[in-house]
Amino acid sequence: MGMKGKILIGLIFVLAACADDSIISVQQQLQKDIKAIDDYLVANNITNAIKDASGVRIVITTLGTAGLPPNLGNDLKVVYTGRLLGGAEFDSGTLYEKLGNYIFGWQIALQLLPEGSMATIYIPSSYAYGNQGNSSIPPNTNLVFDVFLESVTPTPGQVSKLASDGVIIDNYLASKGTPICQP
Repeated sequence: MGMKGKILIGLIFVLAACADDSIISVQQQLQKDIKAIDDYLVANNITNAIKDASGVRIVITTLGTAGLPPNLGNDLKVVYTGRLLGGAEFDSGTLYEKLGNYIFGWQIALQLLPEGSMATIYIPSSYAYGNQGNSSIPPNTNLVFDVFLESVTPTPGQVSKLASDGVIIDNYLASKGTPICQP
């Protein structure tokens, strides 16, 4: 091996030794975030959290009864207050948008709640603003949102599907001699 090869190998070892060991993968950050959220829930005696496989945690205060939970194409009206986990409020207000436009943690949680639901959502940083942060939210910060899913507007396709499914069900019941009750 020539002198250039030895220098190159030496340089690689020097650079590797100087590498920042504090950089962690997205998966490692997610596991760290989930542990922090779960530890927070235990420390605050919050025992009724639904533990979604994603790491999002949901505490339902009021389970709505109006219709099915939304999907990504539905327009929603959500009243919310956002806080840093164990910290200060950073935002509050009312949003009117398609579910698919919200941060991923909201998309996960709100698809589990029917219209009229009130809940507290605990979101790992990866499903919020990640390692970039957002204005008053530092990078890799877990978030907590108190939400009220005030309304879910069905898409035209959902309205059409509901109507056609209703006809199919009514026809089936009629064929079995079952009386059909109309609202």
